[in-house]
Amino acid sequence: MQAFEATCLYFDQAAKLLDLSENIRTLLVTPDREVRVEVVIELDSGAIGNFIGYRVQHDNARGPYKGGLRYHPQVDQDEARSLASLMTWKTALVDLPYGGAKGGINCDPTKLSRGELERLSRRFIEEQIQREQEKRLVDAFGEMYDLAERKHIPMRTAAFHHAINRVSRAHALGGM
Repeated sequence: MQAFEATCLYFDQAAKLLDLSENIRTLLVTPDREVRVEVVIELDSGAIGNFIGYRVQHDNARGPYKGGLRYHPQVDQDEARSLASLMTWKTALVDLPYGGAKGGINCDPTKLSRGELERLSRRFIEEQIQREQEKRLVDAFGEMYDLAERKHIPMRTAAFHHAINRVSRAHALGGM
């Protein structure tokens, strides 16, 4: 059984005890965003180190995403997804005004120097920031077409409704 599958199994048991609807369960178990990045750094030896990193932002209904980085040779997207979900529940249970997130870099930290780990961490964070900035500049949605009504729907309307729904969701779940 994969890590996220096990997390969902336990979540589902708790959701049944709380009598949550299937819609609410789906909403609460689905991550907001998942990113996989390739991180390249120069090692102390002068060689190039190539690493894969992951970041999962599970939920921010109660506040900004919170979660650290894990350095391990077996880190993968599934594990990051599971740990981000658990961070969401952990911050909610202790009533912290944060959401859940988690990142990880597939590496063996015992084989990297302190300087290499620092460069790796900085580069991973830079990649995340760069992707966010590029997304704002590049990811421009076009018009949607409503087949039933045979008319165009401006995407700004969809974006506006999404923003309203996020605020409503956050308020309903005790955030903001």
